[in-house]
Amino acid sequence: MIYTLPTIVSIITLTLLIFYILYEKKSLQKIYLFIIQFIFFLSSILVNTLLFEEIEVRDLLLFFILGFDLLFFLTSIYLTNRRNEYIYSLFVNSIKNSKTNIYILINKNNRVKDISDSFVSEFGLKKKEIVGKKYFDIIKKTIRITKYNGISSDNDDYQKIFYSLVSDLEKNKEVNEEISFQNYNGDTIILSLLTQPTFFLKKYFGRLIIGEKHDSVFLLDLERKIKDLEFENEGLNEKLIAIFESSNDGIYSKDLTQNTIWLNNNLKNTLKINDDIISNSDFKKRIFPEDYSTLEQKISITTKSEPFFSSKYRFLVDGQYIWMVEKGKVLYEDPTGSFIIGNINIINSQGHNEKTDNSFLDNLSNKIDLHVFIKKLIENNRYFNLLLLDISSISTINENKGREIGNIILEQTIKNCCTMLVANEQFIFRYYGPIFALIMTDSRKTQLFESTSTEKKNSLDMNISIGSENIFVPIFAGICGIDNASNTPELIIKHALEALKLAKTGDYNNKICYYKNIK
Repeated sequence: MIYTLPTIVSIITLTLLIFYILYEKKSLQKIYLFIIQFIFFLSSILVNTLLFEEIEVRDLLLFFILGFDLLFFLTSIYLTNRRNEYIYSLFVNSIKNSKTNIYILINKNNRVKDISDSFVSEFGLKKKEIVGKKYFDIIKKTIRITKYNGISSDNDDYQKIFYSLVSDLEKNKEVNEEISFQNYNGDTIILSLLTQPTFFLKKYFGRLIIGEKHDSVFLLDLERKIKDLEFENEGLNEKLIAIFESSNDGIYSKDLTQNTIWLNNNLKNTLKINDDIISNSDFKKRIFPEDYSTLEQKISITTKSEPFFSSKYRFLVDGQYIWMVEKGKVLYEDPTGSFIIGNINIINSQGHNEKTDNSFLDNLSNKIDLHVFIKKLIENNRYFNLLLLDISSISTINENKGREIGNIILEQTIKNCCTMLVANEQFIFRYYGPIFALIMTDSRKTQLFESTSTEKKNSLDMNISIGSENIFVPIFAGICGIDNASNTPELIIKHALEALKLAKTGDYNNKICYYKNIK
């Protein structure tokens, strides 16, 4: 019996290798394994038949063949498994390194075997709290399903659909899914998924779900509509018009090969542009130069796996820069890679100042406009002084008299300063909160104000009458004009702020401070 053991082991390993080759894809590596194992099988037969008289030699050869046969078989299985583990690890790492791509491996008992970090982050749990648990035990206590393939659904609906897919998966069918849900933070997330079955020895073992994560409903809908179109260079903008013309969003598409940009009606009206299609170069001219460089940089670092970008910039509308935010996607699916789609919307034009419902205050230009205005004065070699007014006492007035009265007092205070110091309201800017900026371009008014403020330390303080009440409004000021030390918008504003800060300290014996006096 012992002499036939190597033959029996060879037959068993040959049988396993045959199943292995039939079950997996054929490859030269597996055929080589089969040939080597078959040689062991023949060797055991030959030893038994040709060397039966040499008992010691026969025993030695048989045990050598048996030992080497078992070692070879175990080593080949180990290396094959290591190779499979390596391939799986490459797949997992490629998903882990992406913020948008996700995967989850679920066995036939609906327990999570593995999950990507990018998917774990939506549940608000740690990975060890998910792996090994039932998939729907995690879902029910962390997220809320809102849609499945575009149809309103909840967690129970999704669970029923999930179980119903088993019959298709057992037939080795792939399933495309789109799931919308609210994560543990309440943020809306959309998953575009491909569900694939996994098998072990040709028996259904579970499912591997891989896909892409989106957090912008608008761009996903936009992408879906664009994918339904044929990407042809000629006529693409006309097809987009048919889909987006009636949208309330400011939608655009850029054709980089044709150097054109198409704007829908909403965006065209917002930007005060007459034509639906204009050249990219003309559009570029209306973006603040430094901001356009930032926009180009963000577009240049997009990739096929990360095609989205977002950038804020100043855009010239009716002679004034207003802040816009652009969110877009480079369409790498298109063979030319030369199309960009997205939306452009206005950021609060008050420069993040709180709206007051006072038309005078809300219509004042902001700190961005101040920067642009000073830059133009410098370029045109105009004489000017920047005066920053701090009316911080308005917060106390708001508390005591109400915000509506406070806004009226603030309006009257600024108008009085305008009458005294500047030509008109176009020279007044809401810098931030209770700080306002005035541009003084009249040298005579500037000299008179300087001499007055030197003699009278509280020359800007005011008493504003409302009805029978007379309300005192103290005002601090910091002033800076263009000189060798202050020769750019940034430096002039910075130095005026430094002067204002000093004027507000008790150490400085005047509420009005000139930067030239503290250098």
